[in-house]
Amino acid sequence: MSDKQLRSLSISIAPVTGPIFRYANMLTEISRATSTQILATYIRQALDSPAVKAIELNMDSPGGVASGINELADMIYAGRSQKRIVAYVGGTGASAGYWIASAAHEVVVDDTAMVGSIGVVVEVSVDADTGKGGKTVRNRESQCAK
Repeated sequence: MSDKQLRSLSISIAPVTGPIFRYANMLTEISRATSTQILATYIRQALDSPAVKAIELNMDSPGGVASGINELADMIYAGRSQKRIVAYVGGTGASAGYWIASAAHEVVVDDTAMVGSIGVVVEVSVDADTGKGGKTVRNRESQCAK
């Protein structure tokens, strides 16, 4: 392949490693964790860049905090209309990590990788007037991109 052909194959690689948190802080930097806030910014820049032809989500995450994951997965899913997005799981793609990966066009899994296990969310609500409450259990796997 010529240099010109290689340049035309510009792929943006977005690392999704370690535990996943909504916001970045010193802990995420020290532990090499992923911030959904920073990851969303990175993906948005790649989607908006004419130089980037495709995006790879390089996954190795056991999951993390649920807050912010659905918004990120929705953004990735919507971004599929702009560019090809592929998730590559080389280690672990579980829980919140798997949820993110499932939003891509395709999930490529290494022979030795582990994937799956999107958790269950329990919602508890209490009526302010009556003081009565209830809980709802939802399996998040049904909300993942198909």
